Amino acid sequence: MQDNQRNVNRDECQTARKARLEGENQVDSNKERWLKAQGKTRSCRDVQESLSQLIVDEFQSEPYLEFSKQKHTEEHHDLNQRLEILLEQVVLLNNHKEDLEKWQTENQEAYDMVAESYGTLLKEKWNQLVTLTPERWEAYNAKPRAIVRRLENSLEESKGLLELAKNQVNQAFQDYVAKLERTNNSRVHQFTRTVRTIMAEERLYDYDFVETQFLRIFEGIDEYQKQYQRRLDESNKNFEHLVNLSLRRAQTIYESIHEIPKNSRINLYERDIQLIKMDWPTREAEENHEYMRQYLNQVIENMNTWKQEGMDDDALERRLEGQLQTRALLNVIAPIENCRVQVFKPRQESLVRNQRIEHVPWDDVCRWSGGENYSTNITMFMVILSHIRQQMEGKYNSWKVLAADNPFGKASSPHVLDPVFKVAQANQIQLICFTAHKQDTILNYFPVVYSLQLRSTYGKEVLQAEKLESGFYRVSNE
Repeated sequence: MQDNQRNVNRDECQTARKARLEGENQVDSNKERWLKAQGKTRSCRDVQESLSQLIVDEFQSEPYLEFSKQKHTEEHHDLNQRLEILLEQVVLLNNHKEDLEKWQTENQEAYDMVAESYGTLLKEKWNQLVTLTPERWEAYNAKPRAIVRRLENSLEESKGLLELAKNQVNQAFQDYVAKLERTNNSRVHQFTRTVRTIMAEERLYDYDFVETQFLRIFEGIDEYQKQYQRRLDESNKNFEHLVNLSLRRAQTIYESIHEIPKNSRINLYERDIQLIKMDWPTREAEENHEYMRQYLNQVIENMNTWKQEGMDDDALERRLEGQLQTRALLNVIAPIENCRVQVFKPRQESLVRNQRIEHVPWDDVCRWSGGENYSTNITMFMVILSHIRQQMEGKYNSWKVLAADNPFGKASSPHVLDPVFKVAQANQIQLICFTAHKQDTILNYFPVVYSLQLRSTYGKEVLQAEKLESGFYRVSNE
């Protein structure tokens, strides 16, 4: 406290006293003005309340107690705008009134036109009429009388279209009956009688009656369709079975033929040689299946075509047998013209031992020398013979006998005969050959040789059989 105290002089005291007196005077002055303002406020409030009550009594609305020139101007402007809008609405209402009066006149005239032409119908249907909405009237885009004339024209046009439709319906029925009759189906003829009944009773244009009759017809057709679908499903199943059988048959023969060259494997001059080679391309299994399906479909179409052309049953059966032969089925999965067969061309022993083995196309065999031609042909024959026996008996090592009349021809060289007897040995074929050959090069191939002697009798050479002996020889299986 001592820090906040100081000594003052006389002048400072006089100045402070003077300031206090001035403040008190100012307070008294302000208090007097406040009292005057309060009195004036009470007077104004009384006047306001009096005027407000007069306004309420006269206008039944509370006065605006807080008036401002800006708000008054805005409110006055707003009221003027509302007034302009109301005046515009009055004009529109007057115009609409005039339009309604004209519309009423138009409707009355249109009604009179309808009543004049269709008075009876109008009375019968009056309670069923539906008032059009303004949107529907706008859609017509015309006056009532014009609409009536338009509807009259449309009615006449509809009558013409109705007559045309009747003629079309009648013609359609006639065509329908003719189509049913052309089927030559006894069940379908039942429908024909029903349709003729409709036409005979002149109820062709009775929708409910015709609908009922055709519902019965359609029910019958649905039942026949179900039966047909069952037969079709069964036929498709049988057809698929036929496709699989035909494909299996062709595939079996194809694979069997591919086994033929295996019977031509021999050991000749200390070299393993396959005398026959075959290249016969085929397709993938799925593709072959589709090709077989298409082929059998074509066979069925051909049979139907030939039957429609009047071919008799015997001829049809012969045609069918021809198209279902194994050769035809085989040609589907592996065209025969694509089969390429190559054969070993006989060569001297020294060439076979020291040079590359040569195979040439089968078509070239006919241009070879007599001995080479013989060797290749008899080899092919024995190979096929062995294969057929294997397929018949189901085993590989069965014995076969081949009897031939002078099969050697001009062949006598060992390099031509060796492949023949090697194939016979490999396939266990016993050769019985009748020949006039006396060369040791041929006779040495046979373990048993019978020589027949001819005797001259009366200028002729004859063979006399006094005794026929049986004989056999044992062949080692080694």
